[in-house]
Amino acid sequence: QSTWGSQHSMSAVIPIQSIFIFGGRSYEECGYGSKRLCFVSKRDSFFFNTTKEVWSQAEAPEDIDATNVTKPLPTKGHSAVTIEESVWIFGGESISKKGETILTNSLFKFNSRERKWYEITPNNYPDALPQKREAHTATLLNSRFICLFGGRGSTGALNDLWLFDTVSLVWSSISPTWSPSPRFSHVAAAITSNSLLIWGGMNGNGKMLDDLYELIVPA
Repeated sequence: QSTWGSQHSMSAVIPIQSIFIFGGRSYEECGYGSKRLCFVSKRDSFFFNTTKEVWSQAEAPEDIDATNVTKPLPTKGHSAVTIEESVWIFGGESISKKGETILTNSLFKFNSRERKWYEITPNNYPDALPQKREAHTATLLNSRFICLFGGRGSTGALNDLWLFDTVSLVWSSISPTWSPSPRFSHVAAAITSNSLLIWGGMNGNGKMLDDLYELIVPA
């Protein structure tokens, strides 16, 4: 049984033989004594050891409740990829204390050995950044590049394509010869070092999609 209750729209990836869970959204009471339930975005992070079948807090004990350490916002609908011992988290949606939706385009790295978060500032910041979004996909290509596609931004469904180089720390906007229609809540998986499959999702009109595309990322 998990240790943080029921929630949805979190991320789950596998660095170093453990499943890493971050964020998501749950229902909680709205304020003291309230019987009304509200969406509450989370920023908890947990490991599930797949050998011992045991849950544990991912962050170092001294950082779990600390307010002066670097952490992502409480977030749902973000993306996560693993590169060796690190988990890279991009974007997502949070809710302010006033109940307002906040989309982000921030990038964080969690080092699973150090058990610490690091906020990543791209070397071409702020000149070239993907717009804020949630319900997108991020796919690792060639063990180095994070390929970002689609999602839901402030203007609705998106179909833009971005690459983040985790070595040079630079975002690049990619313009393929064609692209799938705008969508969010789709899935994506790498099939070669420079191509991925994109399936399904929802368009800006709320229509569920069942199309499948192979997207070739230009070198």
